[in-house]
Amino acid sequence: MNAPDPGIGAREDEWAMDEVERAAAPEYEERDRRPMISGFLVGALAGMVALGLVWATTAILADSDSDSGRVATTAMTGMATTDAEPSQQTQSSPEPSQEDRCRQADAELAGPLRAAVPALDQWEIHIGAMNKLVVGAITLQQATAFWDQTRVGAKRNLDRFYSATRQVPVAGADCPSPGSLTQASAALRSCARHVAQERQAFEAARIAIQTWKKHIRHMEMLRMGHMSPATATRLWLASWQEGNRELQAYRRAERPVDGSERC
Repeated sequence: MNAPDPGIGAREDEWAMDEVERAAAPEYEERDRRPMISGFLVGALAGMVALGLVWATTAILADSDSDSGRVATTAMTGMATTDAEPSQQTQSSPEPSQEDRCRQADAELAGPLRAAVPALDQWEIHIGAMNKLVVGAITLQQATAFWDQTRVGAKRNLDRFYSATRQVPVAGADCPSPGSLTQASAALRSCARHVAQERQAFEAARIAIQTWKKHIRHMEMLRMGHMSPATATRLWLASWQEGNRELQAYRRAERPVDGSERC
């Protein structure tokens, strides 16, 4: 009796296993496809989210750029308007006439000249006492009494003068010289002459008051013990002669101003 062929059983077993594997294959294939599908869905969702973020960012930047553009345009428009307004105002405002300029110069110079009067009157009394002392008309005691009298309120009068001079332009009064107004009206020529006289008187007053101010400082230093009597006497003799010349120049320049008509 022939022995059974062992290959048949093995083949049957293999066939059985093939059937089992074929039966189970769809299940395995389905399980294998699920991670792939899940991965694909996750990737697609991630892509859509990323695309949405990109779109939103682009929109925000576009709105920001648009707003910035509107702000910049508005700012530039405002600057242009602001810059244009002064030029329009400048064009619309007329230039002052020669009469207006001379009247303005008269007003600017009149204040300091009024303020110079009390200050230089004190300086004149101070110098006059020294003049009388030199010729023997008064005693040293009388001269000292005059000097003490002029010291009272001297600084206040100087402060008033210098405060008034702030109204005078550094470049001088803006009024044409009388010699350049040959074709002008009589009123304008008269006003220009008055302003020219005021200029001379103001300059003379300024120089004289500067010397008076220096002497007041020396007297204060002597009174407080910051200067010796010998030094104070030497400086006073120099200030006296210098101040006397300057005061006389101021008086000569002041007379025509008082005799002329204001603008």
